[in-house]
Amino acid sequence: MQQLRWTARPAPWQRLWAVQTLAADVPLTALDALWPQMQASWPQHFLPLRSASHWAWRYQQRPGVDYHLLLLRQRFTGRPLAALALRLHPEHCDWLDYLGPRQHLPHAIAAARAFAHQHQRPVQALVSDAVASDFSAAQPQGLHSSPSDISIPTNAIDAAGPTASAVPWQGHLWLMGGDSDFM
Repeated sequence: MQQLRWTARPAPWQRLWAVQTLAADVPLTALDALWPQMQASWPQHFLPLRSASHWAWRYQQRPGVDYHLLLLRQRFTGRPLAALALRLHPEHCDWLDYLGPRQHLPHAIAAARAFAHQHQRPVQALVSDAVASDFSAAQPQGLHSSPSDISIPTNAIDAAGPTASAVPWQGHLWLMGGDSDFM
């Protein structure tokens, strides 16, 4: 896993997209179209479930933790483009999850940095090595990247012994900090 940290930055005005905060009691049906788009956008990766119902269970219905859910929408049509799950800490803002296609990752990073700027903190994300380069390339300005101490066990027991075909997900897991419950 890689630790990515961006400096906070004011929101740039965008004529093509806008950010909407999703309240805790709002149904997340707008996210339904984003999960298939995300799967199609990263076909070489293994992605844990990121459906609207999963996001509702993971972020809206979890007691004792306040998450901030942002939805990026196309400004003129209102079409959902991407969603982010964030959590504020005293020293930083954790970007825990992303839902959407690869093409909107730069906009999502801009939205996360703007949210962190409002709260006067840097934003950080924990991402798997397989997608760290996608995040880094999407918005390299103000980014500091370093390996984390977290490694994802991807071994498999096979009667013939572990082989590359026995662990096809090795090096292809699409993960963020929200894919665990320790964040």
